[in-house]
Amino acid sequence: MSRELGMTTAVLNFYKENIAKEAHYRLLARQREIEEGMTEEERLAKFNSAHQKRLARQREMSPKVEIPVLEKQIQKSDPIKLPALSRNGDNGQNKENVTVNLMKPVDASVRGQILNGISKEGLGKHAYLASRKMLAPQDKYNYQALSSWDYGWDVSDALKFHKPSPFARKMIVNQTFYRRNGVQNSPVEI
Repeated sequence: MSRELGMTTAVLNFYKENIAKEAHYRLLARQREIEEGMTEEERLAKFNSAHQKRLARQREMSPKVEIPVLEKQIQKSDPIKLPALSRNGDNGQNKENVTVNLMKPVDASVRGQILNGISKEGLGKHAYLASRKMLAPQDKYNYQALSSWDYGWDVSDALKFHKPSPFARKMIVNQTFYRRNGVQNSPVEI
């Protein structure tokens, strides 16, 4: 809540009066409940029933969402086994040194792009990185090394069920109105 800059004495007195009125009416309502013989348990039950009605009304208003279960998630019965971690003081005495590569091996044709040309011309390392960028994370790595990789991992499976909104922006204006080569200047002959 932001602080209002135009706080005058009259505005402050107005707020004080409203707060005092609310407190007074709350006390009157509580005294009326006591006079009617309402116990604390009945009062809490009344509050809970009103709260449950409010929640039910909100649930009716919320849209129903159906989330499809991916076949790949159903077929996964065994979890991914990660390499054993060693503690700083352990020095690997009790455990075998198991090395698991984080990345999958790169294809020979893609690896050969590094040696072909220079990055300034768009070849070499530039072409290699551009072709690796086009691969999905699950195609480049054996397992998720970080928990932040949950976003984007197996996203291609989720996109199979994605339906774009009928109200989404479309490229109709850009494709039909604008010229591909810009404005054509034709020389004016005098």
